Amino acid sequence: MIVVNNLTKTYDDRTLFKDVSFFIPPRKKIGLVGKNGCGKTTLFNLLNKLEEPTDGNISISNETIGYIPQQFKLPNELVGIYLEEGLKYKGDYYKIDKLVSQLKFENYDPYQELNTLSEGQKMKVKLIESMLTDPTTLFIDEPTNHLDIEGIEWFEEYVNRLNISVIMISHDREFLNNVVDEIWEIERQGIINYIGNYDYYQQEKSKLIEKWNKLYKAQEKKRNQLEKLLRNARRVKSGKKRGRAVSAA
Repeated sequence: MIVVNNLTKTYDDRTLFKDVSFFIPPRKKIGLVGKNGCGKTTLFNLLNKLEEPTDGNISISNETIGYIPQQFKLPNELVGIYLEEGLKYKGDYYKIDKLVSQLKFENYDPYQELNTLSEGQKMKVKLIESMLTDPTTLFIDEPTNHLDIEGIEWFEEYVNRLNISVIMISHDREFLNNVVDEIWEIERQGIINYIGNYDYYQQEKSKLIEKWNKLYKAQEKKRNQLEKLLRNARRVKSGKKRGRAVSAA
């Protein structure tokens, strides 16, 4: 279980999150969206203990976490050696072979150097490395950036088969429609949860924006009315003072 309570994250005078609370349900596929710079990658870093919150706490119990960042650098060594280092128990080489097959990693060569792989192949290597730990929750930042159309299709199929929670940052609307159960949007220093795919999120977000606009107009109308009452009150008060002054003369 991953539970977040009253999370706040501030950089200097900029606040990304303020008193945010949520929990990540088991076996859910979640798309994390929001404007550039709103804090999506920062939230991933916080949940993976790569950064510390300014306030609040993150509780992780009975979970094994996997994380594939948007930008990653692989060492200059052989593919096979790199993946063997990720095994929980040395000798479980069958796990690597199984994942290679599941991911349709064509032309897989354990003796190939990592730096000679294509971007799509590197993505598969990182995914295999993460899955070797048997994660219960997997975080992936912009997975489709490294994949061509064929690669995205196999990745969609693979994620849909996974019986674990997968939280993904992505700007790929079609990908999110085909994969996620929920959309979480970072908005106004908080997180709004939409139960459904990306198209559903857009429909509900339009309704929410319309509601915010109506509320804003109502508040502006009330503010203008109050300001008008205050101006009238000041005129009346000022007129009474002038009237007393003339009488005294």
